[in-house]
Amino acid sequence: MRRTMWSCAASGLVLGTMAGVAAAAWGGNRANPRSGIGALQPVANIEHRADESGVHVVTLDNGIMLLIQPVPGATMVAIEEVHRVGFIHDPAGVAQGSHLIEHLRCMGATASHAPGVAYSRLNTAGLANAETMGDLTHYDLVVPPEQLGEALAAILERHESLGIDDAIIAQEAPRCHAEVVNVTRAMGGPGLKFAMAAAVQAWRHGLGEASLLTGLEAWDAGSAERWMHATHRPERLTLAIVGAVDPDEIERRAEERFGTMAAFDEPHDADPFAPIDYAALPPEQTVTWDVDAAAVFVLYPPPEDSDERAALTLWGLQASRDLAQDPRRRDTGGQAFRPRPGDGLMNGTPYPVGDLPLFVFSSAPRDPDQQRRYAASLAEQLEAMAADPRRSAGWVRSTARMYAGAIEAGFDQVAFERGVASLRSQGDERRAEMLVLGNTALQTAMAWHALGPDPVARLNALADRPPEWWEEIIRRTVTPANRRITILAPRAPAGAGE
Repeated sequence: MRRTMWSCAASGLVLGTMAGVAAAAWGGNRANPRSGIGALQPVANIEHRADESGVHVVTLDNGIMLLIQPVPGATMVAIEEVHRVGFIHDPAGVAQGSHLIEHLRCMGATASHAPGVAYSRLNTAGLANAETMGDLTHYDLVVPPEQLGEALAAILERHESLGIDDAIIAQEAPRCHAEVVNVTRAMGGPGLKFAMAAAVQAWRHGLGEASLLTGLEAWDAGSAERWMHATHRPERLTLAIVGAVDPDEIERRAEERFGTMAAFDEPHDADPFAPIDYAALPPEQTVTWDVDAAAVFVLYPPPEDSDERAALTLWGLQASRDLAQDPRRRDTGGQAFRPRPGDGLMNGTPYPVGDLPLFVFSSAPRDPDQQRRYAASLAEQLEAMAADPRRSAGWVRSTARMYAGAIEAGFDQVAFERGVASLRSQGDERRAEMLVLGNTALQTAMAWHALGPDPVARLNALADRPPEWWEEIIRRTVTPANRRITILAPRAPAGAGE
């Protein structure tokens, strides 16, 4: 058994947030007649590592990473189910395919439940939600301790007995499309994750257009089910369980319930995890989409070395702050656009450099010439920072050390109680606790998702690197020669220009 115990402060390392995540309008589907729940047998060889307190890390033989974080005084339990699959893995011609699968998994029929029943029961008892991001999808549950077993069984069942048919796709596709409209309207521009869904059609598949408001209903049910089986695999799953829990009891349940979870061994249409060759992208490309907004990505291919990728992820924070303060990000009309590098570790944006490039995203002017000038201006500013990275390299080294200390310091009980108290004034205490616990579970899961199974050692090792190492990576990666620009432009209405 492989087990580690680390401590993660409730307010130290913020990698994601439940606040502001719109609840999806989920529906159900049929059970998969070819797959049922088998007998749940304990596994004989789970690896463990442990110390005195904090986050218990249990890695099952099938690759599932379980994070257990007891919270003194908690009366509820939060569960984060994080799959390392997101918009960056969408199939060709199916922008938002990963988002649709999230909808289908949330309220689908399984071996024990009719469509919608499991979700409804758990949502009534506490909170249930989910969100698809660039390189991951997370499913959020907060339940009373007496319903923890039911929640874990629901997670297992949707892996083993969920099926997809044309009817459920027809039901859920319009709901996915509607979220794009709602997010764009609320933000006054395209949301990053939906813009990424469009850009991926060019980056991964070489397509020049993407549809986010229509098209999901045409996805063949068999292809969708094969894609789900290919992408939702035990070795790509992290479960964080936080709150009123006994670590020994959770480990026992993990052996019983999840040790037998297996990947589906069946052919699928293409490898969704094949690396994207960002260096092969053209220096500039335009993708047309059916969203009435314009956006730009300025991106730089990631290096091969995982430590160098982590260093660039950290450096993105400083770059994002500098860009956000630069007045040149406003066009002549006074509209403020939103540059955001792929900073990965901060600001609730879990986009670590790796499967994703180092990137800047921003809403953009509608005029094509202005789009190009604006994208070039963003790139030039970022490249100027990279050409003289001494200040920011020193800053990110100290930041890596600070976050390592925050994780190692332990659970911040005072911060947890203050978080509950601050939300209590906005509603009942039980809901306040659920929101804070859910956010704590998400932070914990995102930390291990971004940094791997030993985040403290990873961050300290990065901080120990000499300044010259950091500076060389930044200068080598963020250059005009490596620059790739992707412009998202609104598709011309039918009949325009005739």
